[in-house]
Amino acid sequence: SFYTLHDNFSEDLAEDTDEETGTAWPTVLTHTVKTTQVTDADYQLSDLVYAINTNVQPTADPVNLVFQHMMAQVEVALIPGNGLTMAELISEDADTKATVTLLGLKTKVEMRPDKTAAIDTYDGRELMLSNASESDDITLQTVPTDDISTALCGAAVVVPQTANGQFICINYLGYDTYVNVTNLKLKSGYRYRFNVTVDRIGGEYSLTPVTVAQWTDEATKREAELK
Repeated sequence: SFYTLHDNFSEDLAEDTDEETGTAWPTVLTHTVKTTQVTDADYQLSDLVYAINTNVQPTADPVNLVFQHMMAQVEVALIPGNGLTMAELISEDADTKATVTLLGLKTKVEMRPDKTAAIDTYDGRELMLSNASESDDITLQTVPTDDISTALCGAAVVVPQTANGQFICINYLGYDTYVNVTNLKLKSGYRYRFNVTVDRIGGEYSLTPVTVAQWTDEATKREAELK
């Protein structure tokens, strides 16, 4: 049987070579997401995935391990509006460069690995997670797009939790613009897409509904309330 994790745990997982006792199974592990996820390395370190494959018959072939995302993912795409271009939003010019931050999210969570959990279901993943704590802001990569039908966006791995109030802060042109949410439940194994239009002058910042789907290729979508 294979039980495989990719994580950022506070605890050390050491191999137990005692043939009588076998490897000690961890009871509680504390995973932490990075507060800066601008680089691929920090994003990947923030991810927590788990795979279970039991009762595998001896074979010379590779053993298939299907990893499931235990965390949630928040995606933000910036759409250049009136008087701004995509190049300006990512330039080094402090007057136009945009910075995207998720506000006041919990960054630590405890996981109790279960050998029998149905990790391909939300309920199975949720039962292993508890005691989310230590709130902080999370900065993600600034990614502008002129076509929201593409997957192009900035993304951050976040601890499952419920968000309220000011959720996303976009700083550009010397001002902070906020995206507010009401009881947005960030669920284990789901991703949440925000498409935000930013203008230099005139108009209001427009938002499309949040897209909520399994963090896979599935097409299930729901709308979360924005205000």
